Amino acid sequence: MTHASRAPMTTRKRGYALIEVCIAGALLAIALSVGLRLVFLTDKAIGQEERAGVQAAGALALAAQLRDDLQVATAVALPGQSVAIRLTLPDGAAVRYERTERGAMRREGAQETLFPGLGLHLSRTEDRVIEGRITSAEGSELSLVVHTRNQ
Repeated sequence: MTHASRAPMTTRKRGYALIEVCIAGALLAIALSVGLRLVFLTDKAIGQEERAGVQAAGALALAAQLRDDLQVATAVALPGQSVAIRLTLPDGAAVRYERTERGAMRREGAQETLFPGLGLHLSRTEDRVIEGRITSAEGSELSLVVHTRNQ
């Protein structure tokens, strides 16, 4: 007796096995964590660059203002190696530059201009020559040499 031929059994896959889903999920989690880490590191680097740029701009502004004041000053009082200097401008106004806990400060009368995070060190190298260093919290340094009109 012959049996009717059976149709070959075909195995059709309907969906994914649990192990395949778990592996795909783990790979996705790894890719996302690496991507997020890159985003956070990039954001941190951009923030540091922005702060450095702001401090560099502040150092340049301080150097320009100090240079302008020194070049027109009618009197300069700088006691030796100092973090403070007193100037008398042609109009009789007294200007004082000094280092504070918050940064370099320029005072003219009641007006104060703070250059945050910057240090200031000045010295007289010759009769009418003043050298200065402006330093930032990150350790960068800007040097200047100014020839004054008067002693």
